[in-house]
Amino acid sequence: MKKNAIIYIDDTHAQVTKAFEKQARIFGTPEYREWRAYRQDFPNAQMVSENAA
Repeated sequence: MKKNAIIYIDDTHAQVTKAFEKQARIFGTPEYREWRAYRQDFPNAQMVSENAA
């Protein structure tokens, strides 16, 4: 899996790496902006880390 990628699972779950999940919680990071854009398409989406999926 790519280091900083969102993989669509379904409309409520998206698989991400632990590194992406950590960075996406920090305002202003590229991962934060990518997750925010993803949530515009799927407002109920939640991150699922790659080891939990």
